[in-house]
Amino acid sequence: MCRLFGERINSKIFRTIQVAVIITVFAALSYYLFFTQKSDIEKVVKDVIPQAEKVVVVNKEPLIYEGINNDTTVGYAVLDKATGYQSNIKIMTGVNTEGIITGVYVVEQQETPAFFRQLVENDFFEQFLGREIQRGFSEGNIDVIGGATISSSAVIKAVNSATNYAGKNYLELPMPKLALNIFFGLKEIFIALLILIAVYATYSPKAKLRTFCLIFSIFVLGFFYKAFITNGALALLLTAYFPNPLENISWYFLVGGAFLLILFTGKNIFCFWICPFGSVQELLAKVGGMSYIPGKRYDKLTKYIPGFFLWLSLVFAFLSGNPAAASYEPFAVLFSQMGSYIQWILLLVVLLASLFIFRFWCNYFCPVGFTLNLWAKLRRRGVDLWRKKVRKIKETISS
Repeated sequence: MCRLFGERINSKIFRTIQVAVIITVFAALSYYLFFTQKSDIEKVVKDVIPQAEKVVVVNKEPLIYEGINNDTTVGYAVLDKATGYQSNIKIMTGVNTEGIITGVYVVEQQETPAFFRQLVENDFFEQFLGREIQRGFSEGNIDVIGGATISSSAVIKAVNSATNYAGKNYLELPMPKLALNIFFGLKEIFIALLILIAVYATYSPKAKLRTFCLIFSIFVLGFFYKAFITNGALALLLTAYFPNPLENISWYFLVGGAFLLILFTGKNIFCFWICPFGSVQELLAKVGGMSYIPGKRYDKLTKYIPGFFLWLSLVFAFLSGNPAAASYEPFAVLFSQMGSYIQWILLLVVLLASLFIFRFWCNYFCPVGFTLNLWAKLRRRGVDLWRKKVRKIKETISS
């Protein structure tokens, strides 16, 4: 009796905690969506059109400002966006009346901080200044930054689209025709191939296939393409962010594939077969040869630790006005050698621990794995409820 009463109390406490977690996350999300301070657009416009004394809106879609000095037009500023690695990058580009770029300013972006910081530190934006817009901008005449190629390409596209529109519609310059970009290449093929192999191996277990998947994931998805799911990407999903499908097919293959695989199979195939960081840990466990797996007693105590870090990171990220800040994982440090000192220390701890504890990060700290496992649990509950409903209907009909 006492044990049953204790279980009921624990159940009530657990449900209270669940409700509190949901409320605090959505409260923080609401604060981010409705109360975080946005960039002072007019100040940004004057930064990219330095000669302008005043600015006026002349178009709303895309947003275009006219810069005026002594009742004379001195330039235009166009706000445009393009899909980066995990967010839309909004760029304000200033052009004078002679078709020369006078300024480029990042109005908004939610890219992985370590990656996007490379653009600033390597003077990427300085390449646009003083250039004629009639020649257009592409990776052929603007150098992308290694380690942040997707973000670099997105900025180039946004600047090219903005200047093309301004040149054609306001400066009456002959501008090159913009091509429709559809990004489908080896990266997308490799991701799709790995997903198919993982699904096949899940239902037809093959030891050799597992080793192949682990190595393929580490070197191709991890080090070469840097394709992995971060907590920041999941945080952006809560803000209803979905990149342009034509420009970011790999994102849909990776993120959408992870959730769809669970929906159709009921198994978290991504974490176990596809994730490059999980693969690194598993191979390290083989090297260490100890592969310690905690028992059920400790498992009950530790299984909610990733959930705590997930909650903490989401609340912090939304309150700080930067959902990408939820990406505290050491992925970028390992595969791109970029990150904060804390992330470097965290990476070293995780790699060392993985020699002795099977998938140390996955089991105790990974917010992405916790999210996908939660999705799998919700899927199982949904299937159980559906089966019970079907069973009741059949019983009603038979009676």
